[in-house]
Amino acid sequence: MPETYLVQGTLEEGKKKQKTDLKNVIPAKKTLGDRTIDYLTTHLDSGLTAGMRSGLALKMAVKKPYFFSRKNIEGLLEGMKNPKAIENCDFALGWLHRERPDLFRKGDGERMGKLEQENQAYWKRANEKKNAKVPLKQRIKDRGMKQLAKNLENGALAAASAATLVSLAVDHPEKFKKEQIRQIAAGMKNEKSAEDCARILAWLSDSRPELFGRKDVELIIAGLKSKKCAENCAAALSYLADLRSELFEKKDIEPIIAGMKNKENPGGCAAVLNWLANKKPEWLSSENKQDILESVKNHGGWEMHRTVIDVIYAINNKDDGTAEKIAWQAEKANFSNIDGKYAGKLRSEFNIEYALRYPESILEEMVSKSGKKDDRPIALVAYPKNDWNGSLYNSYATLAALKKAGFRVMVFESGNQDEYGRMGTELTKRYGKASLLVLVEHSNEESILLGKTFDVSDRGNLDMHDTGIYHTMTGWLTRSAKIVINACDAGKGKENIARTISIYTGANEVDVFASDQAAGQMNVFTRKRADGKPELVTISYADGHVVKYHAGVRVASAKTTETKVASSKSEE
Repeated sequence: MPETYLVQGTLEEGKKKQKTDLKNVIPAKKTLGDRTIDYLTTHLDSGLTAGMRSGLALKMAVKKPYFFSRKNIEGLLEGMKNPKAIENCDFALGWLHRERPDLFRKGDGERMGKLEQENQAYWKRANEKKNAKVPLKQRIKDRGMKQLAKNLENGALAAASAATLVSLAVDHPEKFKKEQIRQIAAGMKNEKSAEDCARILAWLSDSRPELFGRKDVELIIAGLKSKKCAENCAAALSYLADLRSELFEKKDIEPIIAGMKNKENPGGCAAVLNWLANKKPEWLSSENKQDILESVKNHGGWEMHRTVIDVIYAINNKDDGTAEKIAWQAEKANFSNIDGKYAGKLRSEFNIEYALRYPESILEEMVSKSGKKDDRPIALVAYPKNDWNGSLYNSYATLAALKKAGFRVMVFESGNQDEYGRMGTELTKRYGKASLLVLVEHSNEESILLGKTFDVSDRGNLDMHDTGIYHTMTGWLTRSAKIVINACDAGKGKENIARTISIYTGANEVDVFASDQAAGQMNVFTRKRADGKPELVTISYADGHVVKYHAGVRVASAKTTETKVASSKSEE
């Protein structure tokens, strides 16, 4: 909410001020007044229109809190008895409690808590009844799964079947069987279904590694040569190298090293080698060393360099400094190149000083298309200036994955709240609102670090009291956008920074993803919508649970397994 709405004085002065501020937003002939709010908040405990009216009441609570009275608060409290209206009523009451605390009475909070418990019990009974009526095994039959997998081999249905299987792999991995893994792996030979098949294998290798066999590993290794499949094949192999290392053989080392020279995902193949070097060190010899080091010279990214150092260490049984020296030489050369070509524009338009954190292809596009709009959905990625442990240099794969999925990736840096608010506002005004906002930060459960300290009195961080900046963020986002916080502990506990951000962006139907402990490496999973544009499906963290909030309500929490091919890595 803009600061102009937070007026001081009498109630009538507040209403007058709001009418002035909103006259360009809501035409006078459409302005909703006191009587309309009375209608919206009456009889919300029943009726076919309760859900719709409670939604409109929520919007009015956000836009015109000074038009509400105690009578309307009572109506919203009554609406919490209706399962179809409780969510909107709850959000509206939460908003009004902050903007109009004078309307609330002692005991309202206890009353809301009791109604929420009753509603949860209602939905639990309803879901049990629904599941008893239509079991999952009737909705997704084994026969249907077999036919989908068979369609991948050829024919016009290959692409549609692969897309359906991607959704099933994410939502119902327990439905897959060993024979379907083989068919999906073979489906990578079909150009129409190749990319989605590789994506399915990457997901299932983590969630259902017991389904894979030696033949499947051979097919996935062959997929490293494919431009469409290389990234996800490397991800699948890295999971299996850790969880099912017995499926690998010594002869696999050579094609995996060759895969490091593939520009699609050299770091992923390096991660596979790192796991095999630790579990099967006898397979790697000094003969492989030069080929591995050559890959470092050809690709930027300290994440890959550090992984390669680990591999070389496993070969030598000691760190002789060779890999680190080559890595830093490559970084120095890359920095000189980036600094010379883009630094002026990167600093002036995107406030970027630490260019080595980002893939050069993304920086090049940001500069070459500066000031130009296109129809791709925008992924706005915010980084802090402060990186006390260097972990923010490990975000190559996240940004590359978003770009490959079809997002227009826009990166900016900020060292304080003023820079953060200014950069996000300027970029979204210039290029359009973002459908995905990624905060790659250091954090704890109460604060996100931008500058040098977590001190709540310092504008060098975002904390749970900085509600103004979260209102500003709402203006950056499209409706039903996603916010991903790639930082440690942002979703820890019942009251945390992720929930706070979700509350104040809730009117935009935004989902917020965060980790409830140390985040570690993060993977993003996307899919194509019906219009061909990408959208985020979910994420995973190496070390913690994925916590999801919608308008301040925790709607998901799932244990994630360790991610070997990093889309990003953030240390506490």
